Amino acid sequence: MISLRGNGKSAAKCVAAQPGQLTPIVEAGRPAILEVSSTGPVADWISTHIHDLHALLLGHGAVLIRGEGVTDPAVLAEDRDRMDTLPVTDTEPFGRRLHHCRGVVSSAEWPADQPMNPHHEPSYALTFPGLLLYACLSVPLSGGATTLADATTMLSRPPTSWRSSGCAAGS
Repeated sequence: MISLRGNGKSAAKCVAAQPGQLTPIVEAGRPAILEVSSTGPVADWISTHIHDLHALLLGHGAVLIRGEGVTDPAVLAEDRDRMDTLPVTDTEPFGRRLHHCRGVVSSAEWPADQPMNPHHEPSYALTFPGLLLYACLSVPLSGGATTLADATTMLSRPPTSWRSSGCAAGS
């Protein structure tokens, strides 16, 4: 399973309607989910569907791809390269991570009994990633949820007075 997260709008549930065509089905409040059954190399599937994947990201903000066959960090690095994006440098670590290969790192180490609040990878840096790739290489026995949040939507929910004072204070 691989998860693509890009800058954009709230996600929708997605399915592959026909071979070679990726068609989204909107389900509010859920990440985009794309079930695939790729028989060839993962990177070839990415190359074939690169424009469709970018269009889904632009339209929905996030896409969860199941069945693609990402088996190790090297395959994820190859997927990233096919998506034409650079590795993200961890300039403001949220939690300790293990470095695997070619810019691929583990999830943040976090106590299993504590929920992890949504956070933004290098969001306060001068440059930030336009695309993040996450992969689940082994299914956890329990937990393991990754919360995705749309910052634009989250920032629109607090009362106007809070947003105004935050903007005035520069936070």
